[in-house]
Amino acid sequence: MYRICYASFFGVSNHVLIIDENNLSGTIPNEIGHLSQLEVLSLRKNKIVGQIPESLYNNKNLKEILLSQNKLSGTLSSNLEVMISLEKMYIDGNDFTGPIPDALCRIDLMIDCVRNDGIGQACVCCKFCE
Repeated sequence: MYRICYASFFGVSNHVLIIDENNLSGTIPNEIGHLSQLEVLSLRKNKIVGQIPESLYNNKNLKEILLSQNKLSGTLSSNLEVMISLEKMYIDGNDFTGPIPDALCRIDLMIDCVRNDGIGQACVCCKFCE
């Protein structure tokens, strides 16, 4: 499924990039964080590796980041705090390590806190941890 959408409903415009289940491989390009009008990024169920680019954390308009079921790794940036519009972040089924930033407590978060290969720790705000 591949969709790049610009839609306007009742005067509200949405900028959405959805490339789910396409066997994408490689890393998320740093340039994706420079799409300043992007509100939803969904790259679920692909074969994406590497870290979430730091430029993505600087996008103040992103409302949803959906990166579940990839092979992403590394740590989650503390710059999540500057993502003032972020409401939903699904990063379960990846290989993240390190601490889970407290900034994630304010959003709808889905992360395998215990099973997320490497994290091995529960966060204080995870709703989906066992």
